[in-house]
Amino acid sequence: MNEFNVEFAHIYADQEFGQEQIKSILKLKKVVQELQKKKKSFSSVVLIDEYSPPVCTLDEKYFLNKILEHNLSPDFIVYESQLCKVAETVIKLLPKNSLQMQKFNNKKVLLLVTKGKKIGLKDNFGKYTCSLLIAAWILVRFGVLQLSSLKKLKNKELSANRLITILPQKYKETEQKVLEILAVTKYKYLIKNIKYEFF
Repeated sequence: MNEFNVEFAHIYADQEFGQEQIKSILKLKKVVQELQKKKKSFSSVVLIDEYSPPVCTLDEKYFLNKILEHNLSPDFIVYESQLCKVAETVIKLLPKNSLQMQKFNNKKVLLLVTKGKKIGLKDNFGKYTCSLLIAAWILVRFGVLQLSSLKKLKNKELSANRLITILPQKYKETEQKVLEILAVTKYKYLIKNIKYEFF
């Protein structure tokens, strides 16, 4: 198991490589430099969200080549839809008395009610929320949950004892919900090993 797993260059599958990914790569370079200086073992991963967008136009090969232009390449690529398989496991980890179904317009949503907040998890059509999928993703990166398939680009292990996630500020609210989901599970002790690098 690695000491660190670093996620960077997050992208939606209906977007093209752009400034967000470049800023993320620049942050990654600093993080990698620091980890190498401290002789820490690490793996890097890109999460591509092809679950939320209605159409997927991202050319994975072109995307990877753009990252390579910055003298970096991820060790793994994971597609967000793969997390659906483990999202149900996360729901089972949540205390039953904190789950509630609520009607919104034409659909019902399963909510986690914690500390006066309501966090959406899944609707009655089977669509999972980003917060739940990312909570599952965090547990995959810690090695608690396993993915049946992921794209391995280098001979490394994905899981690690500590996580670093490099993301734009706009994801801060979602990531806070992720931590609130994890906080009511038996894996809440892992939260202290999660570090965010927002830009």
